[in-house]
Amino acid sequence: MPTLSESERMTIVENVRATLSDYVLAVNSGELHRITQFYAEDPGFHWVENGRVAYDSYAAVEQTFDALQSRVSELQLELGAPRIVPLARGVAAVTVSYDQVFADTSGGRFETDGHITLVAVERVDGWKFLLGHASQPRPRP
Repeated sequence: MPTLSESERMTIVENVRATLSDYVLAVNSGELHRITQFYAEDPGFHWVENGRVAYDSYAAVEQTFDALQSRVSELQLELGAPRIVPLARGVAAVTVSYDQVFADTSGGRFETDGHITLVAVERVDGWKFLLGHASQPRPRP
């Protein structure tokens, strides 16, 4: 694997950080279809939440978000300072803390926080999340 120059590393970090900022704006818009543009439409895509596969494909994300859209009344996301590790040209690992609020039209509301780890890949149309894991803190047994 070719070694990245410091300039290449910095560029990857800056671009992924900008993508995360754009992702937060999309989530906070409440328009779930805007969020899917950040996920890689790739056969390897998958997303895990608290140790279980939540989405096994990009299509599963689209279907779930489409079904939820009419029920969302509030969606707010805040990310902490991301730890971005360039792995190769066009590939980075990311760890970031998050706080999220979700409310639906029936009055249901929940707040959650935790960490997300993900692999971001550069595509022609920008950086995308190829796979990820979101988890909430739990005491160790």
